[in-house]
Amino acid sequence: MTLRTLIVDDEPGVVGSIAKVLEQEGLACDHCASAHEALERLERQPYDLSFVDLMLPEIDGLELIRRFLAGRPSLVIVLTTGYATRDSAIQSLNAGAFDYLPKPFAYEELLGIVCRMRDRCEARSASDGTAEV
Repeated sequence: MTLRTLIVDDEPGVVGSIAKVLEQEGLACDHCASAHEALERLERQPYDLSFVDLMLPEIDGLELIRRFLAGRPSLVIVLTTGYATRDSAIQSLNAGAFDYLPKPFAYEELLGIVCRMRDRCEARSASDGTAEV
């Protein structure tokens, strides 16, 4: 099963770091820098995983998570942020995020989250008898 990932972040360095780990793990990834572009892409492409930055232009990451999950409840999302607080972590989980990743992050931390995200998707596919593509 090839899982598709959408990275939504306006920092090229963050996008590059996440994309590098995803590609090493054999996962396909796309990226965009705005919430509006991300919503348009999600309508056209069946993504399985997403990394969403909290501080985005136009719409914040929490609202984007809510909109993503309203249209695709099986999407596994991690909120990333350079402004990590206990409140934003709780809010992200309440919005439906799978996990919360403060920036800057270590390679091992990111790899662990990617592996758990992949495991979640594979478990869902096995339980409903379908593979998401």
